[in-house]
Amino acid sequence: MTFYSFPIGKLIDSIKTNQPILLTNELIKLLKNHRLLPYFLQNNLCEKTENMKLFFQENSKKNFKFFNKILELNEAFYKKNINFNILKGVVLSKQIYNDIGSRECRDIDLLIEEKNTNVVHDILLKQNFHLRESNKLQNKTYQKYFHHVSYLNSNEKIMIELHWRPFSIESFFPENDFSKISKKVIVSNQEISVLNNEYNLIYLCIHGSLHMFSELIWILDIAKFIKTQEIDWNKIQQISKLWRIERPISMSIFLASFLCNATIPNEYKNPDKKTKKLINLVLRQLPNEKRNLAYRIKKLIYFINLKDGFIYKWNNIKYRFFRALIQ
Repeated sequence: MTFYSFPIGKLIDSIKTNQPILLTNELIKLLKNHRLLPYFLQNNLCEKTENMKLFFQENSKKNFKFFNKILELNEAFYKKNINFNILKGVVLSKQIYNDIGSRECRDIDLLIEEKNTNVVHDILLKQNFHLRESNKLQNKTYQKYFHHVSYLNSNEKIMIELHWRPFSIESFFPENDFSKISKKVIVSNQEISVLNNEYNLIYLCIHGSLHMFSELIWILDIAKFIKTQEIDWNKIQQISKLWRIERPISMSIFLASFLCNATIPNEYKNPDKKTKKLINLVLRQLPNEKRNLAYRIKKLIYFINLKDGFIYKWNNIKYRFFRALIQ
């Protein structure tokens, strides 16, 4: 692929070969933009200057602060008998990188049942969080076209995204039975609830696909998840077919292999023609830092073709229109 002629190709080659790179200012910027710098530092893939060491220490400190907050919330939710899952973030970092500090995380993502939004809202207020989208939690139209709200604790500098469903367009992840989608993991001798392996992989694939994999960290996460977790691939295929999400799943798994050397089942090694077109769109945009009109048009075409079916395409356009209107 032609993107190997771009600086980002050096990062990809380093990940694939596990060989260190000589840093330039341009590569440092790329590592930060794609949130890969902690991973490169932890795995000795780049020089550890004093500034780099300081960056890694600060990132680890922030991630442990996030994790301690998760433990507080875990206890508060348990007392109220509230089902929840931690999405991505520091818990995923521990799961797949075996280190809380090896992944750069912006916030804490909580998935809850929609019926518990008000109870969780009150818990967060008691922990000195405030709702950033004022009054939107009670707005039914907002809840229909969006899937989360954000809370900020200004003193602790922690942001939480509270999800009542994984994605705005429900058909990408329609299952909401926590007994089916959840499992417990042990982190620092604490039980934390997360998506089980199959649903977690599906979530990571859909999440990255919906962002058009604009950050390499999302592809690396999928590759590391495949490498470190036991996955029932038959179940992945069954769910993908049932939810009609074969295309984003196939694309994501292929990219994890192509860019990060993940070992994948034969069924995903040769995507169909429509999926290959989406893959090529992702690969062409990966080195492109510009977000101009041409990019936005290609992104719209990409989204419309992410799933088959008139209902999905109509919902995609409808959701974009109403989201722009509400915002």
